Amino acid sequence: MGQRRFAMGWKFGFFIGACCVIAAGVVGVIDLALFAFAPFDLVNELYLLCFGLMMLIIDFPIPHPKAYNWKLTIYKYFLFMTRFTGRGIWYLFLGTMIVASLWDLSISPFLGFILGGYVVLLGCLSIFNGVSKSMKLERVRAALIKRGNAFDSCPPQGLNPGAFNDMSSAMSGIKFTDEELHYIFDALSFTVRADDIISKEEFCEWVRPNTKMLVL
Repeated sequence: MGQRRFAMGWKFGFFIGACCVIAAGVVGVIDLALFAFAPFDLVNELYLLCFGLMMLIIDFPIPHPKAYNWKLTIYKYFLFMTRFTGRGIWYLFLGTMIVASLWDLSISPFLGFILGGYVVLLGCLSIFNGVSKSMKLERVRAALIKRGNAFDSCPPQGLNPGAFNDMSSAMSGIKFTDEELHYIFDALSFTVRADDIISKEEFCEWVRPNTKMLVL
């Protein structure tokens, strides 16, 4: 139950971040379209609004087939969105856009500070979380390589989350939460898939000695 609350906490935090980006974009578009003639700044606000809508689709809290299909499309062209670290860097960028649009343009400095500050903080926490999980996963990979015959740790049919966790615990003493496994499987997959299986080919690519650390 605690792990589930933790996962929902991150998802809710990302959802609030998307709402902050949308709110900043809406305020900027209305101000620049109705009260000031600044076409180039207006284009920036429209981009900010589109980015916020994209993030809202990714972290939409209510399951819906259309939202899910749009999410897979976004992941296909923005694969870094499947990573904590990638999202963190993206939110840092969006946070600076919010501050630049609302604070620097004097549209609403207070909102720029509040909305931009939340998004920047969320980005920093996401990067820290992604890097720490990446180092945890790297310890598992190092243990597999050190023991030898790492390729044999994955059966021909691949590994599901439970089997991967059992393998990790047996080889390195490290276990992952359901949320961590979700991001690990997204990162290890060659394509955007929802089958919750790490194939033999994907596993072998990950444990090759010259493979760089996988960043979640």
